[in-house]
Amino acid sequence: MAKKYIVDLNKDEKAELVSLTQKGHPGARKIKRANILLLVNAGKPDFEVAELLHNWSFTIHLNVAVG
Repeated sequence: MAKKYIVDLNKDEKAELVSLTQKGHPGARKIKRANILLLVNAGKPDFEVAELLHNWSFTIHLNVAVG
């Protein structure tokens, strides 16, 4: 399946997401969404992100689209 959305995070956005995932205080949903954005930004295909995070590929598309 081809990528439908492309994520291009700048250095500050990426640093904020990495910090968010390392704190452990935000809710699980917020951390998972941050991880999705980081992996897609790193060039991982959607199906691989879904497998790595034990998620449905639809969730990946939904979170990347809404961002």
